Amino acid sequence: MKAVGKTIINMFGLTQKVLLTFLFLGISTQQLHSNISLYDTASTIDTLIHRVDEGDETVTAIQYSDIAMHYMYQDSLIKALKFAELAEAKAKEESDNYALARQYIIQGQVYLRYGTYVIAIDNFSKAERLGEDYDYPIIVINAYYGIARVHNELNEFDKALEVLQTALKIANERGQLMDRAMIYNAIGTSCQGNKDYEKALDYFQKYYDIGVEQKDTMGMVYALINLGETRRKEGVFSKAVNYYYEAMRLNVYKNDDLAKAAIYGNLALVYRAKGDVDETIRYFRKSIEISSNNVGLSSYLLQDLEDIAEEFAKIGNFDSSYFYYKKYEEFSDSLAEIDYLEKTKKISFGYQIREKERAEKLMAEKLLRRTIFILFSSSISVLIVLLIFFTYSRYKLKTDKLRTDVDELSLKVDQKNRELVGSLIDQTVRSKVEKEVEHILLELDQETNAEVSKQRLQELVDKLSGILKTNNRWESFKLHFERVHPDFFEKLKSLSNELTPNDLLVCAYIKLNLSSSDIAGLLNISIRALQATRLRIKKKLNLSITDDLIGYIHSL
Repeated sequence: MKAVGKTIINMFGLTQKVLLTFLFLGISTQQLHSNISLYDTASTIDTLIHRVDEGDETVTAIQYSDIAMHYMYQDSLIKALKFAELAEAKAKEESDNYALARQYIIQGQVYLRYGTYVIAIDNFSKAERLGEDYDYPIIVINAYYGIARVHNELNEFDKALEVLQTALKIANERGQLMDRAMIYNAIGTSCQGNKDYEKALDYFQKYYDIGVEQKDTMGMVYALINLGETRRKEGVFSKAVNYYYEAMRLNVYKNDDLAKAAIYGNLALVYRAKGDVDETIRYFRKSIEISSNNVGLSSYLLQDLEDIAEEFAKIGNFDSSYFYYKKYEEFSDSLAEIDYLEKTKKISFGYQIREKERAEKLMAEKLLRRTIFILFSSSISVLIVLLIFFTYSRYKLKTDKLRTDVDELSLKVDQKNRELVGSLIDQTVRSKVEKEVEHILLELDQETNAEVSKQRLQELVDKLSGILKTNNRWESFKLHFERVHPDFFEKLKSLSNELTPNDLLVCAYIKLNLSSSDIAGLLNISIRALQATRLRIKKKLNLSITDDLIGYIHSL
């Protein structure tokens, strides 16, 4: 297990609410943690969602993007993307360039979380151009943050630092201390990734000093956590612990769950590095207790559940290890997002291997006891010792081989699931582009100005080029899918030769546990049309109307 510390840095991880609110609304973390909410009241976002559900056409582009941000904070990335796209369409209708740039930032974040970096960069670049054209410095800074984060994810820390220095120059020209504070924090993170710990400490200290000057308690807490994380990576554990304890002391006044979870999680990693298993488990439990009660800390919770399971496994407490792995799986299921495909399949596969390992262990123990009994009965003590040693050695070799197989198979499943998720995202993007092409064709049909028609035709060519690049999406999806579920399509075809590629695609989505709304969205059809498709599939498979198609497909 690779130790991953909790550096509080940017808008893409668990701290996204803090930074996004600050960047978009221009408030400090101190204001954010007072009684000021992201929305006017606690019920405003629910009211907005209800208005959308009721078909209220007066919902603005900014309000759509607020809903998208809300779902992003909740790790509901499919819904976040859906409302960001609604915000994009509404912003273009209202000619609201600020709202348009804002939703590009949100889409960039979502695609970044999916690992589709090219699309993420494209959205951040669109936001940056709008910010430059219409003089929205806060949008430009946001876009540079996003681009820098992509470079960090690709371990291109020097490029990230170059982008962040440009953002810092803009912040200096604006004269906003809190802008500079957040950029100092992000630069410190990139330096940390580059293992330039001295510079990282310097920038985190600048972030802390501004927090002191502005009396921004939470800014000071976050800076101290990041200073501690840098010292931990340096191996200077005593200073790391001092920073974490000072952050804990300041956080008493704000009682911020994010900070508490980060502090406890990082203390656990310090004690893990020092070999103190009891303290490691104690602090992981504290972090899990906090993260379990906060939807916005889902990534912390998943990470901590996996880490504590590994700690219990190290000391041979396999029951506790399995208990926390089970919680990891259950929580992953509850997210109900595309991340579910990547994470839960991986952990479920791991459980199957561990169950086999436990069975092998029981068989080896039974064999050992039987051997001892037979040898004891024959009173051949020397032979007893030799057979016990032989049995133990054989068991140990088998166990070591099984562990190696578990690691290799887990890596293969993880890679295949990432490719499968990328294929699903590609289909969503293609559907969006096809709608845009249809919209452009309708405009061209009504356009009388030759120059404008020429521009729109060029735009149409660009869109069609994008579609051509994804024409093989079915074959690509089928290839990735069959790596995870071999022979699935062959089984279906053997049951009925009337199934079309679209029928097979619907069956594959059902096999992946996607909901009806998600399947309809990926296929760009209505729920009713999807229901009609399912009835046709039942008929082709010789199933009655009352038969359970979902259960039938999962049994294949």
